Amino acid sequence: MDLFVCFFSLLLTYQLRFNFKVPESEINLFRQVFGIVLGIRFFGFIVAGTYRVRIRFTATPDVFRLLLTVFLGSAFLALWNPIHRLWTGAFLIPYSIIIIEFLVSIFFLVCIRLLVRLIFKQITASGISIRSVIIYGAGETGLITKRTLESALEHNFRVVAFLDENKRLNKLKLENVRIWHPDQAEKVFDAFPEAELIISKQSLTSEQRNSIAENALAHGIKILNIPSIKSWISGHLNPKELRNLRIEDLLEREPIVLNKELLFDVYGGKVILVTGAAGSIGSELALQLLKFNPRKLVLLDQAETPMHELDVRLQQLHAESDIKLVIADITDKEKMQLLFESFKPEVVFHAAAYKHVPLMERNPSEAVKVNTWGTKILADLAHDNGVERFVFISTDKAVNPTNVMGATKRMAEMYAQS
Repeated sequence: MDLFVCFFSLLLTYQLRFNFKVPESEINLFRQVFGIVLGIRFFGFIVAGTYRVRIRFTATPDVFRLLLTVFLGSAFLALWNPIHRLWTGAFLIPYSIIIIEFLVSIFFLVCIRLLVRLIFKQITASGISIRSVIIYGAGETGLITKRTLESALEHNFRVVAFLDENKRLNKLKLENVRIWHPDQAEKVFDAFPEAELIISKQSLTSEQRNSIAENALAHGIKILNIPSIKSWISGHLNPKELRNLRIEDLLEREPIVLNKELLFDVYGGKVILVTGAAGSIGSELALQLLKFNPRKLVLLDQAETPMHELDVRLQQLHAESDIKLVIADITDKEKMQLLFESFKPEVVFHAAAYKHVPLMERNPSEAVKVNTWGTKILADLAHDNGVERFVFISTDKAVNPTNVMGATKRMAEMYAQS
């Protein structure tokens, strides 16, 4: 195919050079010129291996190799001209023909490759919806990501924008795609509401990742993450390695992996009591503990409305589990003793507490009553009733406490530990 293109280019070159009126003398020489030019092109294509490239995957290096091969062939023709003149007294090929033929051949050789690639992409992508993509990071990694995505024809990705905090890149274009500063991210997200955001930049801090994630999620943008560059094979990214951004990606450490078999042994088939169950920590504890099939889960809190909301949620998610909800105050010793005698919990998670620092500064007696005295009541009852495991949920404010809330929790820690 390449030789046919070169032959057509040579014919067209003669027509262009002589304004579509080729002299008889040049026509007589054309048979000789035709054989020499195509022979040189054939030799160049064989040595460079340009015919071995799959046309639909033609990339910049392939075009450069093709350009160099054709250029060297034309350079050889230009150098052969003076030698031919010494032997015959005339140039074999006019230099103008060599230059025009080089330009025309390169033009058609590259255009045909791009055309085949475009046609194949259109045929392959027909019936597949376009997936618009915004890439965070307009450096080398971002460029590799773009090229990889657009070459994955079975996914039909289309990169619509880049985001990069480098102000010098703002408003510039990378392979005809505009680069935006993160300060303008909302404009991009509003312009492409169905787009997916891919974070390709590996050097982002935890704060930067959090900011990007919050902004994107606030606009309903799905976030994808690419693996570390070290995991790429030969510098190439497989689109199948793209995955949704996970909360672990926002940590500056390796995520903690729980030993689920051990947890099943500890909590499976047990009666578990969770105090402060309607709070953010207590309710999440309840949901996590239900994964390990406790025999009975007793949830205790004095807040009626949040407990009702938790009850509705658990009925939807774990209707088959044995869950008991108890409205009570942990400082009511008689009620707590009755609860331990009735349910006989084997494991206690104590999360009930007053936690808001300013409020406890103004109500210190309540902080002592609930956080310290309430914990003492539960710890004593757990000890007296043979509870296997008592887990006290404390706070970082108990470390060298400087406020009432922290001090009451520290006192509770000391009592529980003793």
